[in-house]
Amino acid sequence: MQHYEWSFSLIYQFLLIQLLLRQILIISKLLKLVYHNLQIMNFKALKIKFIFFYKLMEQILM
Repeated sequence: MQHYEWSFSLIYQFLLIQLLLRQILIISKLLKLVYHNLQIMNFKALKIKFIFFYKLMEQILM
């Protein structure tokens, strides 16, 4: 009986570890998506700033 309990707890721990790893994987994918979106947003913001700066310089030079 002791042997069965031990193997059951081992299987249980293995399943818990698998769940934990799956959660870590999902979280890392979400973080990658968030980071990617932030990069796109930063790029757009930089583009807008650059256009604004260019227009400003155009106005000053005219």
